[in-house]
Amino acid sequence: MDFYKITTEGFVSYFVQQLRSEMKLTQINYSDEFLDPHDEIDTHIIKCQKKLSDYIVQNINSTGLTEDDISELHDRKSKEVFPLLDQYIEKYIEEVQVDYVDVDEPRPTTN
Repeated sequence: MDFYKITTEGFVSYFVQQLRSEMKLTQINYSDEFLDPHDEIDTHIIKCQKKLSDYIVQNINSTGLTEDDISELHDRKSKEVFPLLDQYIEKYIEEVQVDYVDVDEPRPTTN
């Protein structure tokens, strides 16, 4: 029995669509912070990976399954799909445009 409503290729396609939805990023650099040129890129990639993880769970045929079964199926599919994403992430990093904005003041604190 296939427990997934979507194929592995469908999950990869979903991730690529999410990833490429933002091809222009803005990174704000405050004077009190160390500049890491990939911060915004990394943040976007992690956000897309989280969306994919949630999407995998949403697309498990869960009828009659326990939470442990669903978790096991999620883990199994994640281990299959996530290694396939590396080539798309590398290409995205090469193609994405990041605008850097330097701010001559510390990052504002939130209360």
